[in-house]
Amino acid sequence: MSAYPGPPTGNVHATPQGRELTIERAFRATVEEVWASLTEPKQVAKWYGRIDGEQLPGKTITITMTFKHHLADDLDAADVGAGWEFYADRHDAAFHGNAMPDWDTDRYQEILGPHYDHS
Repeated sequence: MSAYPGPPTGNVHATPQGRELTIERAFRATVEEVWASLTEPKQVAKWYGRIDGEQLPGKTITITMTFKHHLADDLDAADVGAGWEFYADRHDAAFHGNAMPDWDTDRYQEILGPHYDHS
């Protein structure tokens, strides 16, 4: 079992386009370190999967990671929120050199799904 999941970081908000799930993570690191963890194929493979193609860093001063998922009317945030938290935690674990979280062993849906039930 890993040190994940932590408390949920996502929220669902109403927007003119419908419901939107937002998950944010902040890293105490340089822009270059965070950018590399999101764009360098070997680092991305640690937490998400294979990446192909030329990756070019852009200029940024923000080191906050935000996931937004526009939710269709027939999609319950409880069905997807824990999944996005899982991938954000995988990035966090890879970045910090921690053990990778496991969806089943760490009981993501059971622990975090209820946070999104009210959405």
